[in-house]
Amino acid sequence: MGGAGESRTSRSVALPMGIVMSLGTCWLIANIWSSCDVGVNDSANSGFLVIVYLPLAFVVFSVAAGVTHSVMAKWTNATLALGSAVAVEIAIGWTVIAWIGIADDYPAPFCPGNIPAWWPHFIPI
Repeated sequence: MGGAGESRTSRSVALPMGIVMSLGTCWLIANIWSSCDVGVNDSANSGFLVIVYLPLAFVVFSVAAGVTHSVMAKWTNATLALGSAVAVEIAIGWTVIAWIGIADDYPAPFCPGNIPAWWPHFIPI
């Protein structure tokens, strides 16, 4: 088991998952901040998200997906390895949205508790 084929498969899983998750969490955080009027203005928030957050999030999500898939692929089948990588990505994404997206110490003029009205109530933050 293992070898070059497993490494290529992990890369082919990690890069698309890193792109999708970094863009998805960036979009959600931007919408949360915009809905709750967090920050100085939208251009300052977008500057932070595009220049700082996106590259870091891409690296974190890609590495997490690659490592999870590669480790799980050694002991299980491909479907379970992919499922575990997706589960790790969702857990990291939810944590990032709860940590960066919801500004606990920021005054909440439009959103009670800085959680927007459109956020599903069955998903805790």
